[in-house]
Amino acid sequence: MTGAAILLAARADGAQAAALLSGGRLEDLLLTSPDADGWGAEALARGRVARLLRGAEGGKGAAFLSFGPGAAQGYLGEPGDLREGDRVLAEIRAFPSGGKAWPMTRRVALRSRRLALTPGAPGLNISRAVKDGDARAAIGAALESALGAEEGIGCVARSVCDADREGL
Repeated sequence: MTGAAILLAARADGAQAAALLSGGRLEDLLLTSPDADGWGAEALARGRVARLLRGAEGGKGAAFLSFGPGAAQGYLGEPGDLREGDRVLAEIRAFPSGGKAWPMTRRVALRSRRLALTPGAPGLNISRAVKDGDARAAIGAALESALGAEEGIGCVARSVCDADREGL
């Protein structure tokens, strides 16, 4: 795929998704739920680092994320090598308390019944509940085939994959 495309999806319960693809690669992703104006635990959002606090959180630092005018702010503990203005994909961990910023994490996971994709955390992992070596090898091969040479994306196969390998 060349060029850019915006993909939109909506469910009957009000949940919505929008993805920006450029040259066949995911550039931006927004998922909303029908509650809390689209904000809630496990929602994903891409924002910009608006402010860094290097000495906060016991010396590990903190970052505040901005998602646009009038939108809520996010809070990241342990910002690592982030700088003001950097774009960040983050996942909401919980609802904020007392009008504070949304607590967020950079350890994003896109979860489903069978798999969890982990952008930014490469590697293939199969549930320890899958004991059969042949089954583990078959699941691993299916995941390697599906992910291809995609860099920086990992995958966790849940135990249900053992019973339903065709569903992968």
